[in-house]
Amino acid sequence: MSYILRKDLPLEDQKRLREKDKEYHKTRKFKPKYLEGVKKTYSKHRETFLQRARVHNLKKKYGLSYEEFQSMYETRAGLCDICKGPSEEGRLLSVDHCHKTGKVRGLLCGPCNRALGLFKDDPILLQKALEYVS
Repeated sequence: MSYILRKDLPLEDQKRLREKDKEYHKTRKFKPKYLEGVKKTYSKHRETFLQRARVHNLKKKYGLSYEEFQSMYETRAGLCDICKGPSEEGRLLSVDHCHKTGKVRGLLCGPCNRALGLFKDDPILLQKALEYVS
């Protein structure tokens, strides 16, 4: 039982449901032995869990299979499409896509991906920034 935001309900009822949900979760107690087992299983199979999550997210967010992502990654030799540098240590390149159409444009390192996001993928704004730094 978890609280789901119901915008159709008055704010007073939303608060009441939220409090009820918090009380419910306080009463749920897991036995330490069970939690210990979960932690051991997760740490033992951490890479498998992360890999499954990557595959799922690529398909769900971008419609890419993991093989397609790997092919894109290998084509670029693991380098960013903008700065031609490697990704941040321990991280994969980010999938860059158009937020309006959902079309995948390429793979970017974290800083380049964040920079485009901060410029709201607006070419005019990017041009103004280029003129400013020139």
